[in-house]
Order: sequence, then structure tokens, then C-alpha cells
Amino acid sequence: MVRFLQQHKNNQKTEKPMTSALIFLAILLSAGNLMISHANQIMELTLGGAALQHLDEVRTNQTTVLVGIQSNIKAHYERASAFLKGAFSKSCNEHSPEAFQNYRGKIEEVDHANTTHWCVISPSKMPIKVKWFDHFPHCMEVTLPCWSWFRSQHATNDCGFVLVGGLRFDLLGNNTWQNQLVTKHMGCKVWHVPNEQSISSNEGVFHSPNLRLLRPTFGRRRYLHDPDDAQALRRVVGVTDAWVESQKGGGKPLQIGIIQRTNKRVVTNMNDVAKGLQQALPEANVTISTFGYPTVLEQAKWFASKHVIVAVHGAALTNSVFATKGTFILQLHPPGFFWTSLDPLIDQSGAIALDWYKGDHPVMESLEVIKNPNRKNQMQHQDFEVPVDEIVDIVLVALDKKEATPLMIKKSSIG
Repeated sequence: MVRFLQQHKNNQKTEKPMTSALIFLAILLSAGNLMISHANQIMELTLGGAALQHLDEVRTNQTTVLVGIQSNIKAHYERASAFLKGAFSKSCNEHSPEAFQNYRGKIEEVDHANTTHWCVISPSKMPIKVKWFDHFPHCMEVTLPCWSWFRSQHATNDCGFVLVGGLRFDLLGNNTWQNQLVTKHMGCKVWHVPNEQSISSNEGVFHSPNLRLLRPTFGRRRYLHDPDDAQALRRVVGVTDAWVESQKGGGKPLQIGIIQRTNKRVVTNMNDVAKGLQQALPEANVTISTFGYPTVLEQAKWFASKHVIVAVHGAALTNSVFATKGTFILQLHPPGFFWTSLDPLIDQSGAIALDWYKGDHPVMESLEVIKNPNRKNQMQHQDFEVPVDEIVDIVLVALDKKEATPLMIKKSSIG
């Protein structure tokens, strides 16, 4: 499964024959994502089981798919995109005096330019269990929107997090990824309170992102308000523009990085993928990493120094927030586990999300697995093998090194 959300070249003036098809693939994938996420609240944005079944039935006829349902899916996608922009704006506007009268004292006496801006993270605005916050990819779903808010308020030099009801960045130790990012690199204060009522006596500017809006049930999550927020975060972590230029600037070899998991969802022939990419792109520097770097800075440097990244869907890809604009990030998904939750983070950071799924019908197969929790656990942890030629072809097409054939489109787009 391959997904393109923007032009591959910033200066590309004319559309190639593939452009409309690739845009459609992005729309199709987003529509599939709606179904996977059980879109039964907020908006009626799903295509419905019958329509998805129709996709599976006509998958051998790409023209029929493009002509028959492209306009409907595009309409759903545009409505979803418009709603997301509104959801983020609504959440950001929640720091208004009216919305936060219970959080702040005498608001009119606060000098916004010379006071701490606090982002309040409360279990009351999380649609799932509190322990979810301990896993850093999920923690970032609410922490990164706070960073965007700090930037919008010009408060990155005096920022703070209020963690309510036992939430902690350091529950699993002081060296957790999220604790390093927040306290060491963002330089934010952390204030723990038992409940939201305890906040009212503190002076400051407060904002409480609503995860129910930023993480809507139809799956298109909102991590960042603007790609520049991601690049600013990369810089405060310590990865400068000059350093990035020294690693992959003009005249430098193409940098392709592969992440190989050491347990659960291991690609058993990842070394063959690396060899295939090296043979197809002899001028490139292709490297494999198990990504055991202990610091946020080391992980950020790895992502920022690559033109192309290939990895199985997993927590390490949270570091996509440090990828530079235009980086291609290809996620590989095992059978029955087509989970694109990190695609929005990749896109919103300015990189380009691509997906490949091992199976015939990613949406329908994943929906069947989701219905059975035990089977879901089994499928998402299984090791699997990938067809090297298909993975190499996706990378070559992304880099404009190869034209996609009709057969390649059929195999990499719908099934």
C-alpha cells in the first residue's frame, strides 16, 4: 500500500500521468482509515461496508475504481480535512478566559508576555485509559499539540505542563523519551496536581487540549498545527539546520535508513530489502539500525539525516516529528494490522507518508481482526516477510527514479 499526499518535487510545475492516481490513493487510504477507526461519532464520514466490499470486488479494474468512486471519496476526505482544521482551532481556542474561568485567577491582571504558559493535560479529556499516557507515542498525541500552542503564544521560553490526576512523564523513569523531550529539550516546567480544581490559585495562561477533538474517532489525528512547529522542535532538541545540511545537503549521497525491530513485527528478510535498495540505487548510502539509541537527540539526528526511511509501523516512528520536510517515510504493515495512526504525524511534520500492507484487502481484513481482541494481539505482533521488489519499486517511484506501471498501481494501492 503506497500513499502520496503531496508532490514529490517542490519545483514540479506539470503533473505527470501518475499524479491524479496518486492523489486518489491518498484519498482512498484516508477513507480506509476512517473505517478502521470505527467512524460512528462526530460526523458521518464512513463509506460504509457495502462500498468497501465494492472496492474489493473491483480491485482488478483500476479504471472502474478511479471513475466509479473517486468523487465520493474526495468529498469525504475534504469534509474530514475541514473538520480537523476546525477541531484544532476549537481546541486551541479553549484557553480563552470564558473557557478557563475555573483554571485561572484574575485573568485581566496577567501579563501574557511575561508569565508561564501552562498546558493542562487531564484524564477527563482523554477518551481512553490513563495508562495509555505512559506509552510515549500516545503521550505525544497530546504533548505535541501543547508545543504548537506554546509556539502560537510565543511562549516556548516560559512553558509548563500541568499533569492532572497521577499523569507523569517520568512514571517509567527519568530517562523516558517524553521526559527528556519535555524537561531537557523543550525546557518546560512540570506541575503535578491531584485534580483540575487545584489549578485555580496559580497565575498564568492556561490551555487544555481536548484529546477527544485532536484524536477523533474517525482516525485522522491532529499532532501539530504547522510543519514549522516540527522543525522548531528539531532545532531545540539540538539538530540544527547546518548539521542537517552537512549530512544530506547538496552533493551528498542519498541517505536511506531502515529500522529493524528486534521483537514483534520483525521483517524476517529486512537485510534483503537493504540489499535490493542498494542494488537499485548504487549511489545511495543504505543503512540498517535496530534504533537502540538512548537519547532523544540521537534518535532525532537519525531521522533528520535521512531522505528515505523504511520501517515497520511502531513506536520508533514517533521520531518522524524530527524528519526534515520532504522525507519519504514508508511504513510496513503485517497481515491484519493496517494501522495508519502515525501517518498524520508524518504528514503534519512536513514529511511524506507511504504505506505498504501484506495482504489482499487491508481495510476489510483489519476490520475483521479488530472484532476479536485476542486475534488482534496475535496479528499485530507477528513477524512477516515482505516482497523485496515491491518495496524497492515503491521507493523508486517516490524518488521519481521509476514510472509506475498499471500492475504496480494495482498491487501497491488497493491490494
